[in-house]
Order: sequence, then C-alpha cells, then structure tokens
Amino acid sequence: MLKKSIFLSLLLSFHAAALSQIGIETKTFTDNSRKRTFSAYILYPTNETNNPKTFAQNAAFWGFEAIEKSSISSKKLPLYIMVHGTSGNWRNLSWLASKLAKEGAIVISVYQWQCNT
Repeated sequence: MLKKSIFLSLLLSFHAAALSQIGIETKTFTDNSRKRTFSAYILYPTNETNNPKTFAQNAAFWGFEAIEKSSISSKKLPLYIMVHGTSGNWRNLSWLASKLAKEGAIVISVYQWQCNT
C-alpha cells in the first residue's frame, strides 16, 4: 500500500501545471463608482521559459523567478485574490502567490491603490 501511495505522489508531482513557469504582469483597474484605482501584479502559469527575472526579493524573502508579459498556459484556471492587510505588501505574500501560480492558478495581488476624489 505504501508503495502505491509513493508512486501516486510521484505521478502527481509531474502534472503539467507543476512543471510550468510563472508569468507576471502589472495592471491598473479603475473603480469609477468609488473614484479609485488599483494597481496589481497578476501571476499565472506559463509554458514560456525565456528571460526570467527575480521579483520580490529582499533581506527577508528569497523572491521568485517569473517571465514578464508571457502567454498564459490555459484559458480556464482558478483565481485567487491576495489581500495582505495592514502593514503588509505584496512581497509579504509573494511566496504563496508564486506557489499558487506555479501550481496552475491566476493570482491577483494589489500593491497600490488611490482615491481620485
């Protein structure tokens, strides 16, 4: 029984999403009804491998590699919106966001917002 579970775990670890790279883009969203804008990083799985750059690295975090403005690997993926809360920033949760994107999800992480009143 143990051998079967080890074999199954190995098989699942080679799923296509687990082998994907991370794509990253920035986008600004406008909320006209509340007169505010949000800027966010969008992380997603990609099959591209050219020119990865390191993001979110600092003294406390290793950061992650991603490919800017690459094509997304699938049209139907789960979506996660990262909310970091008070005194946080998108880098604090980038370890989770990058893991989710590498495993086959789209992740939106807001890094700036402003009211335009």
